[in-house]
Amino acid sequence: MNLKFSLISIITRRIPWSLRQTNRVNWILSMLKHLTNINGRFKNYVDEVDYLLDITGQTIYLCHLLNDLYDNNMRRIYIQTNTLPEQLYLFRKDENRGFYISRLWNTSTTYSNGDIVNYKGNNYLANSTNTNKQPDNNPTVWTDIGKSYYLTENDFIQTHDFTIVFPSSILINSEFELRVMKTLEPYIAAGKKYNLINS
Repeated sequence: MNLKFSLISIITRRIPWSLRQTNRVNWILSMLKHLTNINGRFKNYVDEVDYLLDITGQTIYLCHLLNDLYDNNMRRIYIQTNTLPEQLYLFRKDENRGFYISRLWNTSTTYSNGDIVNYKGNNYLANSTNTNKQPDNNPTVWTDIGKSYYLTENDFIQTHDFTIVFPSSILINSEFELRVMKTLEPYIAAGKKYNLINS
Protein backbone atom coordinates (compact mmCIF):
# COMPACT_ATOMS: atom_id res chain seq x y z
CA MET A 1 0.00 0.00 0.00
CA ASN A 2 1.52 3.30 -1.03
CA LEU A 3 0.41 6.02 1.38
CA LYS A 4 2.93 8.63 0.31
CA PHE A 5 1.87 11.51 -1.84
CA SER A 6 3.28 14.91 -2.75
CA LEU A 7 1.00 17.87 -2.20
CA ILE A 8 3.18 20.09 -4.37
CA SER A 9 2.79 17.62 -7.21
CA ILE A 10 -0.99 17.47 -6.72
CA ILE A 11 -1.23 21.25 -6.63
CA THR A 12 0.84 21.76 -9.76
CA ARG A 13 -1.27 19.24 -11.65
CA ARG A 14 -4.68 20.48 -10.51
CA ILE A 15 -4.26 24.26 -10.38
CA PRO A 16 -4.30 26.09 -13.73
CA TRP A 17 -0.97 27.61 -14.68
CA SER A 18 -2.30 31.16 -14.39
CA LEU A 19 -3.20 30.57 -10.71
CA ARG A 20 0.12 28.94 -9.67
CA GLN A 21 1.56 32.02 -8.02
CA THR A 22 3.92 31.46 -5.08
CA ASN A 23 1.61 33.08 -2.52
CA ARG A 24 -1.40 31.03 -3.60
CA VAL A 25 0.55 27.75 -3.62
CA ASN A 26 1.99 28.51 -0.14
CA TRP A 27 -1.48 29.38 1.15
CA ILE A 28 -2.90 26.08 -0.17
CA LEU A 29 0.03 24.14 1.33
CA SER A 30 -0.54 25.76 4.72
CA MET A 31 -4.23 24.83 4.54
CA LEU A 32 -3.32 21.22 3.77
CA LYS A 33 -0.59 20.88 6.42
CA HIS A 34 -2.94 19.04 8.78
CA LEU A 35 -3.77 16.56 6.03
CA THR A 36 -0.08 15.72 5.54
CA ASN A 37 0.35 15.28 9.31
CA ILE A 38 -2.62 12.91 9.45
CA ASN A 39 -1.29 10.96 6.46
CA GLY A 40 2.14 10.65 8.16
CA ARG A 41 0.59 9.36 11.39
CA PHE A 42 -1.60 6.93 9.46
CA LYS A 43 1.45 5.62 7.56
CA ASN A 44 3.31 5.06 10.88
CA TYR A 45 0.26 3.24 12.27
CA VAL A 46 0.07 0.97 9.21
CA ASP A 47 3.80 0.15 9.54
CA GLU A 48 3.33 -0.76 13.23
CA VAL A 49 0.32 -2.99 12.48
CA ASP A 50 2.19 -4.73 9.64
CA TYR A 51 5.09 -5.43 12.01
CA LEU A 52 2.79 -6.82 14.71
CA LEU A 53 0.99 -9.05 12.20
CA ASP A 54 4.32 -10.61 11.22
CA ILE A 55 4.89 -11.72 14.83
CA THR A 56 1.93 -13.92 15.62
CA GLY A 57 1.38 -16.18 18.60
CA GLN A 58 1.95 -19.17 16.36
CA THR A 59 5.35 -17.81 15.28
CA ILE A 60 6.43 -17.28 18.90
CA TYR A 61 5.21 -20.74 19.90
CA LEU A 62 7.02 -22.45 17.01
CA CYS A 63 10.26 -20.60 17.85
CA HIS A 64 10.05 -21.77 21.47
CA LEU A 65 9.22 -25.33 20.43
CA LEU A 66 12.09 -25.59 17.92
CA ASN A 67 14.60 -24.00 20.30
CA ASP A 68 13.51 -26.36 23.10
CA LEU A 69 14.06 -29.38 20.85
CA TYR A 70 17.11 -28.48 18.77
CA ASP A 71 18.99 -25.56 20.39
CA ASN A 72 17.96 -25.49 24.04
CA ASN A 73 21.05 -23.77 25.46
CA MET A 74 21.73 -20.96 22.98
CA ARG A 75 18.21 -20.55 21.48
CA ARG A 76 19.38 -19.27 18.07
CA ILE A 77 16.53 -20.65 15.93
CA TYR A 78 14.14 -18.02 14.59
CA ILE A 79 11.41 -17.67 11.97
CA GLN A 80 11.33 -15.20 9.11
CA THR A 81 7.98 -14.33 7.57
CA ASN A 82 8.20 -14.18 3.79
CA THR A 83 6.43 -11.42 1.93
CA LEU A 84 5.56 -10.99 -1.70
CA PRO A 85 8.04 -8.95 -3.71
CA GLU A 86 7.61 -5.21 -3.95
CA GLN A 87 5.06 -4.10 -6.49
CA LEU A 88 6.44 -3.36 -9.91
CA TYR A 89 4.66 -0.50 -11.61
CA LEU A 90 4.44 -0.56 -15.37
CA PHE A 91 3.93 2.61 -17.39
CA ARG A 92 3.06 3.46 -20.96
CA LYS A 93 6.08 4.51 -23.02
CA ASP A 94 4.68 8.03 -23.42
CA GLU A 95 4.88 8.50 -19.63
CA ASN A 96 8.70 8.13 -19.77
CA ARG A 97 8.81 6.59 -16.30
CA GLY A 98 10.03 3.39 -14.72
CA PHE A 99 9.58 0.07 -16.44
CA TYR A 100 7.38 -0.79 -19.34
CA ILE A 101 6.76 -3.88 -21.39
CA SER A 102 7.95 -3.71 -24.96
CA ARG A 103 7.22 -6.04 -27.87
CA LEU A 104 9.88 -8.35 -29.27
CA TRP A 105 11.74 -7.19 -32.37
CA ASN A 106 10.65 -8.95 -35.56
CA THR A 107 12.44 -8.99 -38.92
CA SER A 108 9.24 -8.54 -40.94
CA THR A 109 7.70 -5.66 -38.95
CA THR A 110 8.06 -2.06 -40.08
CA TYR A 111 8.87 0.19 -37.11
CA SER A 112 8.21 3.92 -36.92
CA ASN A 113 10.23 6.62 -35.25
CA GLY A 114 9.64 6.36 -31.48
CA ASP A 115 8.70 2.66 -31.40
CA ILE A 116 10.26 0.63 -28.61
CA VAL A 117 11.19 -3.03 -29.05
CA ASN A 118 12.97 -5.68 -27.05
CA TYR A 119 15.93 -7.53 -28.52
CA LYS A 120 18.06 -9.98 -26.47
CA GLY A 121 16.87 -8.52 -23.17
CA ASN A 122 17.47 -4.85 -24.01
CA ASN A 123 14.98 -2.18 -25.03
CA TYR A 124 15.69 -0.17 -28.17
CA LEU A 125 14.09 3.08 -29.34
CA ALA A 126 13.62 3.54 -33.10
CA ASN A 127 15.24 6.74 -34.38
CA SER A 128 13.67 6.39 -37.83
CA THR A 129 11.28 4.20 -39.81
CA ASN A 130 12.93 0.87 -40.57
CA THR A 131 12.37 -2.78 -41.46
CA ASN A 132 14.73 -5.69 -40.75
CA LYS A 133 17.40 -3.48 -39.13
CA GLN A 134 18.71 -5.52 -36.19
CA PRO A 135 18.74 -3.22 -33.12
CA ASP A 136 22.14 -4.19 -31.69
CA ASN A 137 23.91 -3.82 -35.08
CA ASN A 138 22.36 -0.51 -36.19
CA PRO A 139 23.10 2.25 -33.63
CA THR A 140 22.04 4.99 -36.06
CA VAL A 141 18.60 3.42 -36.47
CA TRP A 142 18.11 2.17 -32.88
CA THR A 143 19.08 3.66 -29.50
CA ASP A 144 19.72 1.22 -26.65
CA ILE A 145 17.60 2.43 -23.72
CA GLY A 146 18.39 -0.34 -21.23
CA LYS A 147 17.21 -3.63 -19.87
CA SER A 148 13.70 -4.95 -20.21
CA TYR A 149 11.87 -6.63 -17.39
CA TYR A 150 9.41 -9.37 -18.21
CA LEU A 151 7.12 -10.69 -15.51
CA THR A 152 6.07 -14.30 -15.17
CA GLU A 153 3.51 -15.78 -12.83
CA ASN A 154 6.43 -16.99 -10.67
CA ASP A 155 7.21 -13.37 -9.79
CA PHE A 156 3.95 -13.24 -7.86
CA ILE A 157 3.94 -16.72 -6.30
CA GLN A 158 5.51 -17.46 -2.95
CA THR A 159 7.34 -20.77 -2.83
CA HIS A 160 6.96 -20.85 0.97
CA ASP A 161 5.13 -18.82 3.61
CA PHE A 162 7.91 -18.65 6.19
CA THR A 163 11.54 -19.63 6.67
CA ILE A 164 12.96 -21.34 9.73
CA VAL A 165 16.56 -20.24 10.27
CA PHE A 166 18.83 -22.66 12.11
CA PRO A 167 22.37 -21.90 13.33
CA SER A 168 25.16 -23.15 11.06
CA SER A 169 26.16 -25.70 13.72
CA ILE A 170 22.97 -27.67 13.00
CA LEU A 171 23.31 -29.67 9.79
CA ILE A 172 20.19 -29.53 7.64
CA ASN A 173 19.88 -32.75 5.66
CA SER A 174 16.92 -34.84 4.51
CA GLU A 175 16.80 -36.79 7.80
CA PHE A 176 16.76 -33.57 9.84
CA GLU A 177 14.09 -32.03 7.56
CA LEU A 178 11.91 -35.12 8.11
CA ARG A 179 12.29 -34.80 11.92
CA VAL A 180 11.34 -31.13 11.79
CA MET A 181 8.39 -31.89 9.51
CA LYS A 182 7.04 -34.49 11.96
CA THR A 183 7.56 -32.04 14.84
CA LEU A 184 5.74 -29.17 13.12
CA GLU A 185 2.95 -31.19 11.49
CA PRO A 186 0.42 -30.71 14.33
CA TYR A 187 1.12 -26.96 14.56
CA ILE A 188 1.27 -25.73 10.95
CA ALA A 189 -1.97 -24.59 9.32
CA ALA A 190 -3.07 -26.57 6.28
CA GLY A 191 -1.51 -25.33 3.06
CA LYS A 192 1.31 -23.42 4.77
CA LYS A 193 4.75 -24.10 3.33
CA TYR A 194 8.08 -23.47 5.00
CA ASN A 195 11.75 -23.62 4.19
CA LEU A 196 14.72 -24.61 6.41
CA ILE A 197 17.99 -22.72 6.03
CA ASN A 198 21.19 -22.14 7.98
CA SER A 199 22.16 -18.66 9.11
